[in-house]
Amino acid sequence: MPYTNEITGKANEPRKFIKVLFEVIFQQRNIYKALQSAKLDHVILDCLNEMMLSTAHDKSDENVYRIYFKAGALYNVLLKWIQSDFAKSIDEMTKICLEVYHTPMSQE
Repeated sequence: MPYTNEITGKANEPRKFIKVLFEVIFQQRNIYKALQSAKLDHVILDCLNEMMLSTAHDKSDENVYRIYFKAGALYNVLLKWIQSDFAKSIDEMTKICLEVYHTPMSQE
């Protein structure tokens, strides 16, 4: 399943993608906490970028920037969640991300 639609650049199944991402992070939380403690959390961003770019069919500059933008947003949300010691549930985090994802920046 490609991450983005070739035409729109939107995730094909954003709820599934985001929820699975949070599930994986939570299952491997000790690794992610260690990365953050060691100031190596940029590895998370590198992996997000690589994962999201590798499945994108549209490699135009515009779409690549869009992917980096979204990966950076997810990265920062993940860092905050890790720093909070996973205070919110996976479902709560998925809901938060989807609300932001579906709200155009011009309406914020």
